[in-house]
Amino acid sequence: MDISLFFKILNFILFVGLLGFLLRRPLKEFWRGRAEVLRERIGQAFKKRNVAEAEYKNLMNRLNHLAQEIDKLVAQMRQNGELEKQRIIERATEYATKLEEAAGRIGRHETQKAQERLREETARQAVELASRLIEEKITPEDQRRLTKDYLDRLATEDLPLERGFA
Repeated sequence: MDISLFFKILNFILFVGLLGFLLRRPLKEFWRGRAEVLRERIGQAFKKRNVAEAEYKNLMNRLNHLAQEIDKLVAQMRQNGELEKQRIIERATEYATKLEEAAGRIGRHETQKAQERLREETARQAVELASRLIEEKITPEDQRRLTKDYLDRLATEDLPLERGFA
């Protein structure tokens, strides 16, 4: 072996030894600090993981309860819908009853009016028919006889106007 190689190796070993001796404390602190930082990060990661797990459990619990709440809300909405349906049916029934009563009153009133108009019209037509028949059938001799009968009847009866002045 060559002596210069030997010195080079020896020089390298001394350099590494001296470097190790001089850097021992800073390297020790570096690795200690590095380990401390890693421990902190791992601790923080565990804390974050625990918080995330707790939040996950909370969300899952809420999700499970959410299905129950939805079922409750749906049941309540159905019940409210049924109650509203019953109220609407009751109001519609009352309204229909009132309409029927009003229609009955209007119908009776209209029937009475129609009957009165029919009576009036019948009476008018009867008077017209009687007048025409009298005009067509009565003779001048019948007129004289009716006038004489009327005057005779007036003569035998006491008239209220005459009694009032007596």
